[in-house]
Amino acid sequence: MKQVHETPLSTLAFSASGNLLLACTEDGKASLWAIDSEEAPIDLVGHTGLIRAVAILPEDKLAATLGEDGTLRYWDLQTGNPGSIRSIPKDVNDACFSNSGAAWALAVPGDSILWCTPETGCGFRSKGSLPVISPDGDYYAAVALSGKEVELRTKEGHLCKKFEIGEGLEPITCLAFDRSGRFLSAGTKDGKLLLWRNDRLKLE
Repeated sequence: MKQVHETPLSTLAFSASGNLLLACTEDGKASLWAIDSEEAPIDLVGHTGLIRAVAILPEDKLAATLGEDGTLRYWDLQTGNPGSIRSIPKDVNDACFSNSGAAWALAVPGDSILWCTPETGCGFRSKGSLPVISPDGDYYAAVALSGKEVELRTKEGHLCKKFEIGEGLEPITCLAFDRSGRFLSAGTKDGKLLLWRNDRLKLE
């Protein structure tokens, strides 16, 4: 066990290689750890508020962090130096990156899901919360306003599928895709775990 920060951690991300772990805090600090090394972590300093989402991009050369301070920041993982900085909406409730780091989804006040890329900026896609992006970056899932359904949509916002959790269960509190994108899992407020197969995408 390692004491990585004095303040609560807000989000974690492993690299695809499994060699690196990026740990971020509620006060905007981020530390890059090499799993098999005893060396001190590389600190990524720049955010001024809670870090909502983080991704280590393929080849372990760059990372992206998204914070409540209204910035998306890229980092050189060899040196810890900051790269480009992009403005995003403030007061983000939830956020996630695609595996490649080339797109990200935001849940903002008003129960709106935004899809963002460096080229196009952020655009409205649907109503909902708790967005997660599929491993291939072509789809996202989000909890519907009822809290009892999950909607699977293309990155353009077109509805593909709805997954219902059934009667008698509390609202959904978290979502995750598996690495292949074939399965989508949801956790509920009353501690139930649901798993849906997701290999037949048909537009409704």
